[in-house]
Amino acid sequence: MARILVVEDEGVVAWSIQEALEGIDHIVVGRVTSGVAAMQIVEEIRPDLVLIDIRLDGEMDGISTAEIIWGRWKIPFVYLAAHADETTLQRAIQTELFGYLVKPFRPKVLQTAIEVALRRYQLERNVTESEQRLAATLASIGDGTIAVDQNGRITFMNRVAETLTGWQQQEALGELAQQVLTLIHPETREVIENPLLRALREGMQVSLPGYCLLRAKDNTERLIEDSAAPIKNSQDEIVGSVLIFQDITDRQKAEETLRQQVERERLLGTIAQRIYQTLSLDEMLSVVVLEMQRSLQADRVLILQLSSNGSAQIVNESLASNYPATMGMRWTNNFLSPDAYEFYRQGHPRIVANITNDLWELHTEFWQRAGVQSQVIAPIRLRIDWQEESDDRASVTWNIWGLLVAQACTHLRQWQSVEAHFLQHVSNQMMIAMHQVERYQQLQREVVERRQAEHLLRQSLEREQRSIRQDRFIANIAQNIRQFLDLDYILTTTVEEVRGFLQVDRVIINRFETNWNGKVIAESTIDKSLSIFGQVMHESCFEEPYVETYRQGRIHSVGDVQTAILNPCYAEFLSQLQVRSLLVVPILVSQELWGLLSVHQCSSSRQWSQSTQYLLQQLSNQLAIGIYQTELYQRSQQQAQREQALNRVIQAIRNSLNLETVAATAATEIARLFHVERVCIIQYLPEQYLWRSVADYRQTPDLPSALGLEISDDGNELIAQIKRSGVVRIDDTSAVQNEISSRFVSMFPGALLIIPLHVGSIIWGGLCLVRNSEPSLWQAMEIEASLTIANQLAIAIQQSELYQQLQNANQRLQRLVTQDGLTQVASRRRFDEYLNQSWRNVTRDRSSLSLILCDVDSFKNYNDTYGHLAGDDCLIQIAQAISRAVKRSADLVARYGGEEFAIILPNTNSDGAVQVAQDIQEQIRQLNLPHATSVVSQQITLSFGIASIRPTLDQSPQTLIDRADRALYQAKGQGRNGYSVDLSLSSESLES
Repeated sequence: MARILVVEDEGVVAWSIQEALEGIDHIVVGRVTSGVAAMQIVEEIRPDLVLIDIRLDGEMDGISTAEIIWGRWKIPFVYLAAHADETTLQRAIQTELFGYLVKPFRPKVLQTAIEVALRRYQLERNVTESEQRLAATLASIGDGTIAVDQNGRITFMNRVAETLTGWQQQEALGELAQQVLTLIHPETREVIENPLLRALREGMQVSLPGYCLLRAKDNTERLIEDSAAPIKNSQDEIVGSVLIFQDITDRQKAEETLRQQVERERLLGTIAQRIYQTLSLDEMLSVVVLEMQRSLQADRVLILQLSSNGSAQIVNESLASNYPATMGMRWTNNFLSPDAYEFYRQGHPRIVANITNDLWELHTEFWQRAGVQSQVIAPIRLRIDWQEESDDRASVTWNIWGLLVAQACTHLRQWQSVEAHFLQHVSNQMMIAMHQVERYQQLQREVVERRQAEHLLRQSLEREQRSIRQDRFIANIAQNIRQFLDLDYILTTTVEEVRGFLQVDRVIINRFETNWNGKVIAESTIDKSLSIFGQVMHESCFEEPYVETYRQGRIHSVGDVQTAILNPCYAEFLSQLQVRSLLVVPILVSQELWGLLSVHQCSSSRQWSQSTQYLLQQLSNQLAIGIYQTELYQRSQQQAQREQALNRVIQAIRNSLNLETVAATAATEIARLFHVERVCIIQYLPEQYLWRSVADYRQTPDLPSALGLEISDDGNELIAQIKRSGVVRIDDTSAVQNEISSRFVSMFPGALLIIPLHVGSIIWGGLCLVRNSEPSLWQAMEIEASLTIANQLAIAIQQSELYQQLQNANQRLQRLVTQDGLTQVASRRRFDEYLNQSWRNVTRDRSSLSLILCDVDSFKNYNDTYGHLAGDDCLIQIAQAISRAVKRSADLVARYGGEEFAIILPNTNSDGAVQVAQDIQEQIRQLNLPHATSVVSQQITLSFGIASIRPTLDQSPQTLIDRADRALYQAKGQGRNGYSVDLSLSSESLES
C-alpha cells in the first residue's frame, strides 16, 4: 500500500485515477492541478510516489515540477501524458523518471507502472545507501585506499591515502595511477611497477614481497606495505582495481626499538654471564668496560672507584684508539658534589649532553683534556644495611662503590635514555657479581684459615704424637727398669733402646768413681769399631768445676765438636773418642752425681732438640730410679708397682678422645691407684666466674654426688691458689679458716688434694683427691704421681678438645656438601645419594617409591618484579613450607635446581604422594606470598609432577625422575598451580 499524490489539471481524469488507485488498495494523499500546489503537498506530506501530468497549466509544467520534487525531496514520480511532441519527450527522458503512462490507460497497467516505479526506487535507494556506506567505510578505515578504473585512472581515494600521497581526491580523480602513486625500492632506489596496474594486467591479487617507499607529492618518502586486487563486475569482468596500503614507519621504528632492546637484553645476559663466571674483581671490571665499549660503541668506557673519604681513582678502562688513557688517574678528595653523590646513591643513571655545561662536574678541565664531550654515568652501588619494616616491605641503605662511565670524544653524542638504563642494568649486575666475588673471597679466606687451623692442628698432633711416642718410650724404658733388679740388664737395655730410638752412633753410661774417673759400664754402638766399653776415662779438665753443675742437673750439648768453642783438652779428649756431636745428661741418685748418660754422633754433626734433651733427661731420671731400686729392693718394688699403676692410668686416659670418657676413666683409675674414697675433676669456666665438677668417682654409692657441682670463683683462696698453678694440700679440711674456702672444702670432708690442670699455659681445671675416712697426710710420692697423672690428663684433655674441634669442622664440611646453602634443605648431591639408597631399599622390600618434582610458577617474572634478593627469600620460605608438609623422617626434601624442589617418599604409593602434594599446596597457600606478575594467580603457586613405582631389578632411578619430570610438564601445560600424576610406572610395576 503506497501513499500517492496525483497532479492532473483535468478534473475528470484526476478523479478516475484516484478511483483506480483506491481500487487497487493505494491511498491518494492529494489531488492537485498545478506544480506549485504539488510542491506544497510534497513539503507537508512527503508521499511515496507522485503521478504527474507532463502538461500542466501555469508557470511550471509537469517536467519542471518533477525535477524539483526529485532534486529536493528524492520522491519518485511517474509521468502521465496523452500525447507529447519530441522535444517534450526528450526533456522527460533526461529527468530521473520512474515510469511513463499514456492516457487513457487500464487499471492493471497503472498498477504495474506504480509497482515498477516503487520497486526501482527502492532498489536505487538501497544501492545509493550501500555506496554511501562503502564510501564512508573506505574513508574511515586506517589504511590508505585508492581505486582505479580499467584504464588505470583514479576513481576513489580516502583521507588516509590523501595524507600519505599528498594528493587531494578532487585533484587526483581521473589522473593516471602512476602519476599519483610512485613506489620505490628501499635498497636499490628503483621505481617499482605500480601494483594497481599490475593487478589490472594479471587479474589477481598482487602483494609486494617486502616493504617499499611511497614518494609523496612533496617528494617526502614513507615506508609502506601494500596489496592490490582487481575489481570485477557480476560478469567476472575486470572493471578496475583497488590498492590497500599502510604507513609502517612507526611500526618499523618500534620494531627497530624492540630489536635494539632484545639486543641489549642479549648483551646484558652475555655480560652478566661473563662477569658471573669470574671470581676476580679486576677481571670482572675488565670484562665490563670492554663489553660496554663494544655494545655502546663508545669512545671510552671507564670505572671509577670511590673511597669513603671522597677520593676517587680510575681502576679500569677500555679505550678506542687515538684518545689519551686515563687509567690510574686519582683524585684525593671531593670528586663528587653532595648533590651528585645523593643522586647516584639513589641508583639513578645520568646523561651529560655537554661536559662543559655540567654543573655537577667538578673536574671539567681534566675531562676536556681527555677529549670528553658528552657522557652517560651509572652508579655502582653496594648494599650496606637491610632492615625489614613489615612482611612485604624492607628498608635498604646503599653506598656508592664507584661509577660506570661511557664517554663520547669524537662529537657531542646524543645519549638515549635506553642506553643510560642499559648502563645501569649492567651496573646492577656488577653489584650482584661483586657481592658474589666478595662472598667467594670470604670463603677463600675461610678456607685458608681452616687450612691453617688444620695445619696447626696437624703440627700440634704431630708434636703430641712425638710427645706420646717419647712418653711411651720413656714409659717403656721406665717399665723395663722397674721390672728388673739386675742393674747390668737395666743399663744395657736402656742404652740399646735409646740408640735405636734416637738413631745415633753410640750411647754409653759411665759411672763415676771416687776420683771422678768415669768407667763405661754400659754401651750400645752402631759399629763394633766404635766400642769403648770398659774403658776408664779420666778427663783432666773435668773434676770439681763441672761436678757441681752436673749435680745441679746440667745438660751438656755440643752440635759440632769441630766448630764449637771448647776447652782444648776437652776437644782433644772428644777427638780421641771419635765424637763429632754429643749430648750428656747427669744421672742423679738421691741428689748425688752417680754417673753420666752420653749420646754420641760420630759420623756427622747433629743439633740436639729440646725434646731430645728432655727425653734424655727423663731417661736419666728413670735410670736413677732404676739404680735406686736396686739399692733399695723393697722400696723399689713398691715404687715399680706404683709406676705400673700410674702407667695404666695414663694409658686408660689416652684410650679415648671423648672428654667425658677421659674424665670419667681418669677419676675411676686414680681412685683405685691412690686408694681414695672420691676423685673429682673440676673445670674452670672463667666467663661464668665459677668452677664445675665434670667427673665424680665415689667409692660407695652412699656418698653424695658432686657431679655438676658449681664452685664460686669469687673470694675463694683455695681456688686462687689453684689458678696460681699451686698444689692445694689439705690434710684436714675441717681446719680451714677462710669462710668461703671452708664452705668449699666442707663438701669434701677429710683429706683433700687438688692438682691444677693446665692445657698449654692456661688453667683448665683441677684434679681433686679426697680421703673421707679420716684426716691423713699426703705423701710426697703421692703428690708427685698425682702431678704426673695431671700432666697426662691435661694432654688427654687437650687432645680431646682438638679432636672435637676437628670433628666439628668435619661435620660442618659434611653439612656444606649435603645441604643447600640458601634454603637449608638437602642439596642435589644429597638427593641423588638418597634416591639411590631408597631405590635399593624399596627394591629389596618390594615396596613403593614416590617422587614429587615441583616448580615455582612464573618465578622468572617474580625475580624480574621483586628482585633476586626477594627471590632468594621466596625460595627459603617455600622450602620451609614444603618441609612442614613433609612430616615423615624417612622422606627427603631437596632443592633440585633453581626454583625446582624434589620430595622423595619411600614406601609411598601415588595416592600418598598426591596427599603430600596437596599438603604442600596448602602450606604454600598459607604463605600468601604476593606475585603480581604471575600468569596463574596473584600469589606464589607451585606446579607438581608425581610419579610412583615399585622398582624391579631391570629399572633405574632415572626412570622415576623422567616420569615425574614429564608429569610436571603436563601440570604446567594444564594451567599450572596444580599437579599431574604419571601412572605409567605404577601400571608397569603391577604388570611386572
